[in-house]
Parts: sequence; C-alpha cells; structure tokens
Amino acid sequence: MQHKDVGTGSNHIIHNYQFADIEQRDQFVGTEADLLKVCLVLTPFSYYTLSSINPIKWEQFGSGTSGGGSSEVQEIIRSNENPTTTINPSENGILWVNYTTNEIFVCMDNTLNQNIWKGNNGTSISPKPVYKFDILGDNSAVSFLQLDDDLTDMGGAYTIATTNTVFEVGKIGKCLKSNSDSSKLEIVGTMKSISFWAYFPSSVTRNGYFFDSRSFGNDVYCYMNSNVSPCSISLTTIYQNKNIIGQNVQFTKGEWVHIALNFNNTINGIRLLNHNYSPLKFGITNVKIDHVRCFNRALTTTDLEKLFAEV
Repeated sequence: MQHKDVGTGSNHIIHNYQFADIEQRDQFVGTEADLLKVCLVLTPFSYYTLSSINPIKWEQFGSGTSGGGSSEVQEIIRSNENPTTTINPSENGILWVNYTTNEIFVCMDNTLNQNIWKGNNGTSISPKPVYKFDILGDNSAVSFLQLDDDLTDMGGAYTIATTNTVFEVGKIGKCLKSNSDSSKLEIVGTMKSISFWAYFPSSVTRNGYFFDSRSFGNDVYCYMNSNVSPCSISLTTIYQNKNIIGQNVQFTKGEWVHIALNFNNTINGIRLLNHNYSPLKFGITNVKIDHVRCFNRALTTTDLEKLFAEV
C-alpha cells in the first residue's frame, strides 16, 4: 500500500485517496497505476480498492464491488485504540480502524478471546504464546519471568523488584530495558543457574555491573566496561548463544542473544543490570532482557540447546 497526499485535502493518511462521498469517488478518473490502491469515503464511512478502470469499479473491503454511485457499506469498527484478542467479532475479515493512528486491522481468527488481528502498518495482535514453566522437564525450574508488561513470576515463590526500567518490544512480546545506570531487576530466591535473552546496545555511556549477588551473601558478579565486555567475572560461567564467553570478550551488540549463567554454588538472589552496594549504583543503560528463567541446578549443553531453541 502506497502513501500519498490525499487528492481532496492536505491530510496524509494510510490510504491513497480520500473522498467526501460516493459521488465524489465515482468522479475519480483512475489509471492502471491506481489499481488496487485504497480510498476512504467519508460519507458513508467505508474503504474501497479500485479493481477496474474500464469500466471504473470499486471493490469494498469485505463485500462486493460497486460503481455508479453504489452506497453499500461494510461494517467497520472504529476506535481510538487498537483491537485486543478479546474483542470477539462475529466473523473473520471484520475491519477495525484506529482513528488515532490511522491503522487498519483485519480480524484473521475470531476464536473466542483468542482473536488475531493484522494491521496494515505491520502491527500484529494475537494471544500470548503459552510457554512452559518447567521447560527442561525435570522440576528444576524455580522462577520464570516473561516480562510481558509485568513482573509476574510464573513460579510464584520468588520476590521480584525493579527500579528505573521500562517495558519495550522485546525478543518475545515485551521486555525490560534499563534506562539509567541505577536500573535493576532483582530476583530474591535460591538458584544455581539463570537463563535469559539480552540485547546490548552498540555503545554504552560508562562501565557498570551486568549482574551482582554479593548483598545476598554470595560472591557472584560480572563487571563490564563500556565496550560491553566482561572485565571482571566472579564464580560464574557465562554463556552467549550456547558458547562460553570469558573476560575481555565482547558480548554481541545490536541483536538479541541468549545468555546463561552457571554459578559455582547455589546463590540466594541476584540483581541484573546493576550491583547491590548502596548507595553506589553502577549499572549499564539501554540493555534489554527478556524471558528470565532460574533453575536449581547447573545447565548442561543439552539444556542450553533447548533454551536457545525456545524462540
């Protein structure tokens, strides 16, 4: 779908042409370049595509064709918000127009409370995938945070807290992003390993801690330099995309990578994106993390393969 300034005004919107009414639409003389372009008719409100120019024929979204002043109108839901998975329209193909963003959505699946909507600007709305808590199948999982706009722990037993973070589009749905060098995601509970997806920016503003567990009675931490390289690692083996990464080796930047940490001993809690010595706060900004999983045993090569292949 192309975007153009409308022919009857100065608005720039998602369709190609805008007409005041059906009569004005039918006075339009199209060319082959206009075939399949979209127009909006304001009265009565509806969308059409130009399907033929000789003779002129407009095809209404989700209905038959029209020409010569036809005023057949398809039902369109209008709202100042995007649709949700629980709208439950009567059939597939129903159109939803967000008049705030001017994006058009089509209902692709109207299964009760599990609707799928596709927007012409690329927005996709669908039910959250169901991810297993005990992904390794041996009851080793102790905590799982999807971080999809909330801090819910699917295990329900650990204490979760965050400071100076925001939710953004992530690897899987939403993710958590640090927005200052005092950001943190704190998980309080016993664990022997942890797995998550991470996105490191191309550069950071300063050195800082990626994770730290010292205030929980442990000596586990990773201090990083501004090149996003671990320059100090204590009592932890770090894996990136199933491979061990050591000191002075940069994490991959500018794309999502899978991170796993095997601790030498069981720890009692961990803070990601920062360290635990107050009042000093040294973290790294603009790092994103997603799908955080904690386990009560060390992760094996087979485990890493399974976690990496989850998405």
